Amino acid sequence: MAFPLWPSAVNPNLIPPKYFTTWQAPLPTIGATQVTTGAELDAAVDAAVDGETIEMTVVGAYMLTNQLDLRGNRAVTINAMVEGAYIDGPNRVFHQDSTTDWTVTGVEFRNGLSGMQVYTKEGALTLNRCLFKPTVHRQIYSIFQNNGGTLSTNGCIFDNASTTASVYMEWTSSAMVTLKNCIIDNGTSGGLCIRQQGGTMNAHNCGLRSTGATCQGTIGGDYNAATDATAPGANSHDNITWANEFDASYLPLTAMGKVGGDPANAAALDYLGNIITTVAPVGAILAA
Repeated sequence: MAFPLWPSAVNPNLIPPKYFTTWQAPLPTIGATQVTTGAELDAAVDAAVDGETIEMTVVGAYMLTNQLDLRGNRAVTINAMVEGAYIDGPNRVFHQDSTTDWTVTGVEFRNGLSGMQVYTKEGALTLNRCLFKPTVHRQIYSIFQNNGGTLSTNGCIFDNASTTASVYMEWTSSAMVTLKNCIIDNGTSGGLCIRQQGGTMNAHNCGLRSTGATCQGTIGGDYNAATDATAPGANSHDNITWANEFDASYLPLTAMGKVGGDPANAAALDYLGNIITTVAPVGAILAA
């Protein structure tokens, strides 16, 4: 599986180019709590203190027997240190409380319950280079954002992860959702890629595929590409032919796309390989 790498290793002030790489482990953290099972992960999450890092260190399933609660009043990081470490089981990840600040990197999500895989309300949740690819527990939504807070989704892949909307933002006007350099592919499961019904939602340089409409609602951002006519934001591309742009592992197929994947090339490219010339710098996007 190929994962988008964001931000650009060449120039972080550019909108991320079409820049893909194989899975990469986060850097190890001295003193991290290492876990090998779902029970250990659950216990570590419950006991985590502010500033702690939890590392998932084995390939395979971390089965949830209960809802995984990412609770408040602390900033905690969960890192998958090996490719193929995945959260599974008939339960959801629940992120709540205005004082939460959780960051999850490199984790695969196959779990789900009550119509969603991840339910986030209030606080801050950041997902970096995660894979949403449920098998048994596919839900209506992959990520359900409700009741305020911020969700930042960077370089993630949603592989037929939902049946209605992969990223769904509901109701609350104070919520903020930002997607950067993500692939949301509902080409088999159907349903929307992104649905907005409240708050502020922006998508930057994302590839979107569905059997019908990819997006619904007011979605800002720029340089997205979609298989229908609803690609959100400025300078975006509608009605792309997916098979011409990505292979089965989401690696880019176009010649310009491959150039964009070369770290020696500092030019920022959108999903169709077009050089982005209208932004420099893009600090507002990186800080959003």
